[in-house]
Amino acid sequence: MSKLTKNNLQQIGIEELMQDERNLNRHTIEGGELVGKSIRELGLGRSVVVDKNGKLIAGNETQRRALEAGYKKALVVETEGDILVVVKRKDLDLDKDSKARQLALADNATAAANLDWDFEAMGEQADDFGFDPEEWGIPLPQGNEDDPEFQSTGGETNGAGYSYPDGDEGGDLNLTNIVQVQLFLTKENADLFKQMEIELRKHYETDNLTDTVFNAVKAEFERL
Repeated sequence: MSKLTKNNLQQIGIEELMQDERNLNRHTIEGGELVGKSIRELGLGRSVVVDKNGKLIAGNETQRRALEAGYKKALVVETEGDILVVVKRKDLDLDKDSKARQLALADNATAAANLDWDFEAMGEQADDFGFDPEEWGIPLPQGNEDDPEFQSTGGETNGAGYSYPDGDEGGDLNLTNIVQVQLFLTKENADLFKQMEIELRKHYETDNLTDTVFNAVKAEFERL
């Protein structure tokens, strides 16, 4: 069992942590922005996890955004997975401080908003390392997840790469039946998309990705 001593503690530069080049979470633009906002406005909270070589198991986006926000130092606590590492924020009181309550909200909100599974890589890793994603509540989709570009749960695909709710052929959509529309971006065009989306927010006076994309698509549709 791990023993927490001074020998288990090490201070390093945040940049020394290595990103996982096979990370199964591709992250989202909006989610990444929320992670950055949380770090800038509320400070660092939940810790990250690395393997024995310093490669990030969890916290790739947190490392990137912490560096962007100007943070330099990381405290490494060495364990073998048998000690719960607790980050104690001495500046916060959950029963009194708005900032503490916002941090609790942000912790959950960023996790939800910043998740974009790379199912192709997940299938490859499942084969390479011998695990079943379904045991963790993640069934692998059948077929090619990159085609169509837009996906939604429920209903039949109308042939244009978009799934409408059952019984709707593209007329007045019952929006409450649509769970998700997802964009699939390559590494080559993700940065360009982010730049364009930021500029479009200024044009449409929106403050989130969903409204920005909707307004842009609507404007192009009205031009037809």
